[in-house]
Amino acid sequence: MEWLLLFLTMIAVVTFATIVARYVIAITDVVIHFGAGKDCDLAKICWGVRAIDKETAVLPSGIPELNNHLVAIRDGLVSIDRAVVTATVSQQ
Repeated sequence: MEWLLLFLTMIAVVTFATIVARYVIAITDVVIHFGAGKDCDLAKICWGVRAIDKETAVLPSGIPELNNHLVAIRDGLVSIDRAVVTATVSQQ
């Protein structure tokens, strides 16, 4: 009786493993071929991401220069503000 239960358990485990393996293979095939065509949405998204990456590649080198210009503009506006406040106080 014990050998029969062991044999049936082994058959059940092998059957279950076979079913799981078949579904994993089927899902893998679907995922592999999902983005293979040029007209698929995944390929279009990849193309767009690459385009954005290339267009924004200059940002890391340009940001410090931009920050320097913005600091100069801020300093100029602060000096203008001080001049306006000084002119307003002297007229009163």
